Amino acid sequence: FESGIILNTETVLALAPDLIISGQSLFTNKGLKSTEFWNQRNIHTFLPENANSPALRNHRESLELEYKFIAGLGMIFNKEEQAGKIIAEMQETVKDVQSRIRGRRKPKVMIVEGLGKNLVAYDDSKLAGDICTRLGAYVPSSPFGTVGLEYLLAEDPDVIFVVKSGGDPEAAAEYFKNIPALQSLKAVRNNRICGIALNYTYNSAIKTGSGIKKMAKCIYPDLFDI
Repeated sequence: FESGIILNTETVLALAPDLIISGQSLFTNKGLKSTEFWNQRNIHTFLPENANSPALRNHRESLELEYKFIAGLGMIFNKEEQAGKIIAEMQETVKDVQSRIRGRRKPKVMIVEGLGKNLVAYDDSKLAGDICTRLGAYVPSSPFGTVGLEYLLAEDPDVIFVVKSGGDPEAAAEYFKNIPALQSLKAVRNNRICGIALNYTYNSAIKTGSGIKKMAKCIYPDLFDI
């Protein structure tokens, strides 16, 4: 529909859709109400199970759940064969990475996003962390959704992904590299800070394959050109 439209409950009701596809964060009292609200009005809803808020730990996210969402989209739009090919390509990429790194030491990887004075930590319970784990990395579990710089200093990872929502991920990574308090980190000293767009790490759907390749290349720059 037209750009600039205000997306609220009244507007969507006026559009009379057959189906709403959205992340979980849209279906709140301050957003578009609950999925039950729409289902009671014979309007179907389809939500990706990985779409927790980045800072929340409501349930464990995984690559399998992203495959499931893509397969579901294929069924809805009668594109099951195309969806299957997208999933198979991602699975093949993961398998290829795993075969190439067999026997190597697990690098410690952390994925963070700026949130005011704190950082959102995408740990091993989040989709981005699960992808890095499948790629042979060790992603520390975080007891909290948000952490301070002290947490990074204590973990001292080999590789850090800096997530950017809008704007330039590489500029966000460059800013991160220059934070005075973080100059002692291995990842900073070895220039292993990688910027990555939010749509590769959160609710990524068909962009998941590109995200897998981006992460593999940043974790193993000596081995991969994919």
